[in-house]
Amino acid sequence: MLEFLHEERNSSLSMKNIISTYLVSLKKYADFMGRATRTEYWTFTIANWAIILLLLVPYALLGEDSVFAILCGAVDGIFIFGTAIPNLAAAIRRLHDTGKSGWWFLIQFVPYIGTLVLIYFLVGRTKVEPVPTPPAASVPPVV
Repeated sequence: MLEFLHEERNSSLSMKNIISTYLVSLKKYADFMGRATRTEYWTFTIANWAIILLLLVPYALLGEDSVFAILCGAVDGIFIFGTAIPNLAAAIRRLHDTGKSGWWFLIQFVPYIGTLVLIYFLVGRTKVEPVPTPPAASVPPVV
């Protein structure tokens, strides 16, 4: 039942591999074509959440009156804004890897169940089918 947890056994979780996987995803910040493996997507997503939460800790502990807490809150907002497109691109590439269209990302806007369905798709197994590519523009031959 939980075979998906053991699918990518060859990938080790050393800090060097986590950072390199994160940087690979960040370098593909606007690449909406292609695929993202389960490891690539979840490493990128969990690392982003960890950074966001770490930046919120001073804000939560020190309150709104501390200059350091306000600075951490501002950096957190900039980080969230700066990684919005890379997060979207990684999710769409992950959907491609599971054999789904990137448009399935929009299902999260369906109330109550949409986010659960999207998570189910993102956790899914890799499909070996080729990724559909947009058709090339047909140019009539020059006579």
